[in-house]
Amino acid sequence: MKIIFAFFLIAFCNLDAMFVGDPASPCMYQKGIVFSKNKYAILRGAYVYYDLYKGRFKDQFNIHIPGLPHNFQDARDQMNMTLQAGMLTVTLQKRFDIYGFMGGADSQINGQFFSQRELAKGVGFKAIIFKWKQINFAFDGKYFVTKQQFPFVVSDGVPYQIVQTDTSNGKFFEKYQEWQGALGVSYLTNFITPYFGLTFLYAMRIPSTRVFFVEIPDSEPTSADTKPTVSSRNWGMFLGATLLAKKEISLNVEARMFDQNSFSFIAEIRL
Repeated sequence: MKIIFAFFLIAFCNLDAMFVGDPASPCMYQKGIVFSKNKYAILRGAYVYYDLYKGRFKDQFNIHIPGLPHNFQDARDQMNMTLQAGMLTVTLQKRFDIYGFMGGADSQINGQFFSQRELAKGVGFKAIIFKWKQINFAFDGKYFVTKQQFPFVVSDGVPYQIVQTDTSNGKFFEKYQEWQGALGVSYLTNFITPYFGLTFLYAMRIPSTRVFFVEIPDSEPTSADTKPTVSSRNWGMFLGATLLAKKEISLNVEARMFDQNSFSFIAEIRL
């Protein structure tokens, strides 16, 4: 128990991109609830909650909006995002996972740009590349994308409406996408499976326009400039554990650090 406590203490002290998942997940279960006789493929459904509370990016909103009390210029971007999604996974030969997830996400940038909840989706795969007794080494690859619309910019606690842009029918939004690869190792037991690993992340934020306009009281709308940006850190680490509640049900908790700070929770059932 002391080892498990220390494991989670480290995980939550400095949590960072999209969830990875347990490296041993393809071989955890022999059957599902409905397709119990299928030895070669298992269908899994899951609920995913993901909280990215510090995504680090190179300077993007390197802007100054005349008339606002807060100057955004030269501020290094930090992004926050929450995602709630459903996920379907097909497990093949107890060694490979192919999965997709879809749900809603909302985000904020520097505590000043706040998005509406928008559609978010992703696909990925996981492959166990080496097994030794209860130890599993696996590779996970993933692509995630969402478009986030920002109707307001907040300065000193006051929201100012983004009233028009030079494109996109007056709406200002960003396309956020990331590519992620991860190598992880897990120790499979009958009750709990701890794991950790390294990640490589490449994330991009692409604005719909380089120029947008902000409505200033008692003044004409003021223009501001922006540009695309990429993640400032590529290498990261993840720590997690899977609790095997029943033979067909599992609960997974995971933390990310260094490239981005994040936390995820996955409740999964074998079908």
